[in-house]
Amino acid sequence: MEPLMITPERFSEALKWINGVSTDMADREVKELIDSMAVGYRRRYRELNPFGATPRLQTTMTNLPTIENICGPEAADLFRKVMKENREREEKKAEAEQEPIESRLDSVDMINSISHIAHRQGQPLTSSRAQLILYCIYGSHLAHTGSRLDIEHPQAWKYGPVFPRAYKRGSICDENICAESFGALTEGYPDIAHLLSWKTESMLSTPMVDLNACHKGKSSPYGKTVSRNPDHWGVQIEDSLIQDFFRRNS
Repeated sequence: MEPLMITPERFSEALKWINGVSTDMADREVKELIDSMAVGYRRRYRELNPFGATPRLQTTMTNLPTIENICGPEAADLFRKVMKENREREEKKAEAEQEPIESRLDSVDMINSISHIAHRQGQPLTSSRAQLILYCIYGSHLAHTGSRLDIEHPQAWKYGPVFPRAYKRGSICDENICAESFGALTEGYPDIAHLLSWKTESMLSTPMVDLNACHKGKSSPYGKTVSRNPDHWGVQIEDSLIQDFFRRNS
């Protein structure tokens, strides 16, 4: 007979269902798991006690075993404690993701500020251009100061270098939010706000075909990253490649 194979993840989901914790596991799947464990237990018991009476286990849906029956009271208490801590940790993580980052530089404020400069100049701004401008600000700062901006690393996406947080949470079409972001950036990071203003103004009128040729070409950090990772998008572009490229081209 084949050995019983139950992954820790599947067993954990079954215990969640038994204890009333939210899970995607269906009641039918829980019953199948418990039935298979009961069969496995009886088989192993017979191997260890060939002359003893095989215990009968009741596993109908009207009389499912509790976690105490399966693990014992001490293990059950420990399991519930761990589950509670995990749930609280996940809740805190979700809350933190919803709150704006105030203690450090935020790429969302930066890309919104880029849009604010564009609005102020009366220039339309696409998401692709905004991402390239932010990428050039990141690269210029890295090349001239030797240190990276304290935001997420740019990644190689299908249409160019992208800062994921800025892409997902930026509000480049909302002029009021963009103005507020620029005000916050100017107050908290005046030097970066100055670099951002200068770089944005200088790149607003540059044709996208020229920007793409420079920053998406084969010899660019983006191009080298894509070449090294064919058909894999979302790969981090290494700072060393960016720093070297902008030092040579600034």
